[in-house]
Amino acid sequence: VFFAIQAKIIYHNNQRLTNGDYRQMKHHNQNGYQIDLLEKYASKKGGLPLYLLYNFVNLSFDKKEMCEIEFGIEQFGCSIINALYIKQNFPIIKNWKAPTFNDLHPSPALPWFVIPCCFHYKTKKEILEMLSFKDNSPDSLKNYNIDEIRGDKDWKEILQFDNDSNNDDEEDKSKFDSIMSLDFSPKYRIIVSPNPLSKDNKVK
Repeated sequence: VFFAIQAKIIYHNNQRLTNGDYRQMKHHNQNGYQIDLLEKYASKKGGLPLYLLYNFVNLSFDKKEMCEIEFGIEQFGCSIINALYIKQNFPIIKNWKAPTFNDLHPSPALPWFVIPCCFHYKTKKEILEMLSFKDNSPDSLKNYNIDEIRGDKDWKEILQFDNDSNNDDEEDKSKFDSIMSLDFSPKYRIIVSPNPLSKDNKVK
């Protein structure tokens, strides 16, 4: 299952840090609003658009449990949220108000750990429900196998630098460049699998 992810950091207006907002969610460029480009890219790849939120707040929550994992508010230091939920509930209009931490946490945002620790135990339907994608059918999500992922020509492998190499070398720098040609151009990808990445395994 594929997730297109855009990171957003929380902003605070005062030193109490009790509730910040995500004002950059209305970011746009010459191609349009970033949230629309994210949605378009995810749809083209047969995946789901998410925001990855970088958070710090001076709050406390009661302990919670998800996928038999008990966690506290510190696990919301990185959280994920359905980008279409943001688009539908915080539409970018005149006098737009940015969503806040308290608008999204502890629900419907989820702690980041659900991707590696929960989703590979879940069906597509359960993943859609956890992420509040109410209008998406499980059939709309493409199944990727490891050969398709490794053979995707839109990406190239990042090779580890030699300790003795010159990191300023242009050839080395090019290893970090994405060759995506779409309007939304992610630079990195993370492959998460519960099993060794053999040719016979599906990537969850």
